[in-house]
Amino acid sequence: MNYIGINKPGESTVIMIMVPVGAYYESVANLGIAHFLEHMLFKGTVKRPKNKVDEEIEDVGGEINAFTDWEMTAYYAKIANRYTQKAAIALTDMVFNATFPAKEVDKERNVIIQEMKMYEDRPTAVAESLFYGARYSNRFKIDIVGTEKTLYNTQRKDLVAFRDKHYTKQNAIMIAVGNVDNQFSDYKISEDYIIKTNNYLTNPIENKFFVERDLQQANLVIGNDVELPDESFYILDVLSSIYNDMNGRLFKVIREKYGMVYGISFGVSTRSNGHYEWQVTLGLEKKNIKRAQELIIKELTRPVSDIELKRGILKTTGSTALYLDSNYRLASLILSRARMGKNWKDYGDYVNQYKTSLKEINTLIKQFNFEDHIIAGVIPKKNKNNLDQFAENMLYL
Repeated sequence: MNYIGINKPGESTVIMIMVPVGAYYESVANLGIAHFLEHMLFKGTVKRPKNKVDEEIEDVGGEINAFTDWEMTAYYAKIANRYTQKAAIALTDMVFNATFPAKEVDKERNVIIQEMKMYEDRPTAVAESLFYGARYSNRFKIDIVGTEKTLYNTQRKDLVAFRDKHYTKQNAIMIAVGNVDNQFSDYKISEDYIIKTNNYLTNPIENKFFVERDLQQANLVIGNDVELPDESFYILDVLSSIYNDMNGRLFKVIREKYGMVYGISFGVSTRSNGHYEWQVTLGLEKKNIKRAQELIIKELTRPVSDIELKRGILKTTGSTALYLDSNYRLASLILSRARMGKNWKDYGDYVNQYKTSLKEINTLIKQFNFEDHIIAGVIPKKNKNNLDQFAENMLYL
């Protein structure tokens, strides 16, 4: 298996195995299978029956978990240094030697359906689903967990076939950050796992997508997908720091100046074909949606001044130092960069990398074309329940 080891002094080590396959690589009939498979790998191997891997890690105070994204699935353990090798062996066995007990497949299918319903009850998750449904077709249109129909379509044989096709040691990469020797693999993503076309994008006639729920405020996602130069990564870090947090543009204007929101954030995610997805997420009164939308786009498109840029670089340098102080975050960053075919080996040179933003950041803002965007969200019903009246009535029960 490909391997990256990064020595980082401390009391614990993080071990993570990434496989470059996620929701994008599923068939239409089996949407959600990548996430389903992630769940099933915890159900035992020949050497380690159900719950045995969990026990080996948790019984010595460690943590074990996993996540599925559009283009990758990762499994990880956080463990005290004395148990590093033990965790690495157990994690490798789990990822490559799962047995998929038939009775566990049916049981876990119901667990995932409950997970899906949990997300459907969260307005922020529904808003994001609407955004994906409006902007993306094919694999990106349905949530990573799939649908009830596709989950019932997925049988044990499908899970085994998906694992055997995509979970090979040539594809996978292990990273260990902590009590290990420095060792670097020349990991390169196979051409089979790079999105070759942009056919997953749609061009909707409308740019507004709302559903009504019995809520007190609107939960919104504003964003789009854009192709950017290969090495926009560090410039985006600086740009995000200028937009985000309490001293960021969006907070200062939308919350502090106009008092429209409690919180607001800007984020960017990467695709293997060089596309970037940007999103602004917020919650506010329904009557303020249009005005907030106008203000947000104005702040996103406004050129960055020299003073603002210098502050942004200083802020990003400091926040990155804090971010990389976490073994888990450092491992996640490197694996994400490696998965997308980006240069991950310069992660330690971020101070100089951020300084390259001086000339290119305003060019990047123009390339984003923020005016071209979609707004999606869950908005309050016209005849919503009045929670204040409800609370008042409760006093008399």
